[in-house]
Amino acid sequence: MRFLMSCLVLLALSACGYVNYKDLKAGSFSGAVHVYWVGENNTAFGDGNFVYVPVRGQELTFTRTRANGEVQVIRPEPFYTDGGSVPKPVQSIGGMSAWGYAPAYIIHDWLFVARKCVNDGKQPTVHEVEIVGDMSFQESADIMGETIKTLIESNRVKRRELSPVAISWATAGPVSRNLWNEETCVRLHPTHLANIQHLIGDGRLAGIQARSKRNERTGGPQLVGTISFD
Repeated sequence: MRFLMSCLVLLALSACGYVNYKDLKAGSFSGAVHVYWVGENNTAFGDGNFVYVPVRGQELTFTRTRANGEVQVIRPEPFYTDGGSVPKPVQSIGGMSAWGYAPAYIIHDWLFVARKCVNDGKQPTVHEVEIVGDMSFQESADIMGETIKTLIESNRVKRRELSPVAISWATAGPVSRNLWNEETCVRLHPTHLANIQHLIGDGRLAGIQARSKRNERTGGPQLVGTISFD
């Protein structure tokens, strides 16, 4: 009952999907999460509007084994994210922060971005097609659980009873399913893409951090968060 109520609170849904969290297998993370802020969002979910920045050589990567035994490597490309789309009124609950499971949210958000771009047929990238071309909605929800379990088992976050299951169930619900089937591919605005290219430069993290620091004074793009697995 507690799981069900949490799921309803999380996304204000009339029904939740189901993920067999207990039997999910952990995968492995490598690389790092780098994000820069581009504005606030005007919804009751998440935490602002950010761009995930894949730094060369430190791209966030999640490796998992699919049900058919295939090893799958998920490596997001630049895209917009609000962290976890958790309702703001419950973000203070342990494990429910919009960035509490940040790497997991980045992977999950990327799957949806890739799926929408494949759905609308507007020149999806090869990686987008490879990752979500034959992926079911249920598998996307299972991956949410797998990534959270991976963070827990690698001691990157606290072990909690409630939030991993509640979040996994919420991502298997009808609102998420409708988003999965949308055909609205949103690419980065040219200005934001140029900002990323400026930040990354030659791809060396020290240079990226130095440019970000200078931009604090000039108002240019700057990294606001980094989580590394390496």
